[in-house]
Amino acid sequence: MNTWYIQILIAIIPGILISFLTAFLTVRLSFKKFRHERWWDRKADLYSNILDSLHQRIKYLENESDVYCSEYCDNSLTNEMKNKTNELYKKYSESLDHIARVRDIGSFIISKEAIEELNKGLNSGLTEKDWREMYPPDFYKKELDTVNNCLQRIIIIAKKDLEIK
Repeated sequence: MNTWYIQILIAIIPGILISFLTAFLTVRLSFKKFRHERWWDRKADLYSNILDSLHQRIKYLENESDVYCSEYCDNSLTNEMKNKTNELYKKYSESLDHIARVRDIGSFIISKEAIEELNKGLNSGLTEKDWREMYPPDFYKKELDTVNNCLQRIIIIAKKDLEIK
């Protein structure tokens, strides 16, 4: 009679052990995949916010050049243009704050290469002296070219970091 119980246990125990091991590994792999996907989502959100901030800078610089020409070239600056300038300036300021935060703490989430590109790409080399000495539309154009180039390089870096083709 004892051998009968032992034979049943010998037949059942490997199945039970395999079931527990399979369940354990499945849960562990699922959790690892979940963490990876969440991390990917955070990276994607941050890159999206960076691109949006760069876009806000571009819109502001384009508008400033237009406003300068309207104000000083043909005196056709309207209240609507002034309101648009104020609105874009607020977004521009927010984008500068966001990019500063990303540069300070972003390397925790995004690649170091992206942080370096933001540092390099947002510095056109223009100074306050250049602002005083250059024709403002030329100043804005140089700033605009720098930000556009940074935007394009960040897109490439983001695709590589997020493994998007």
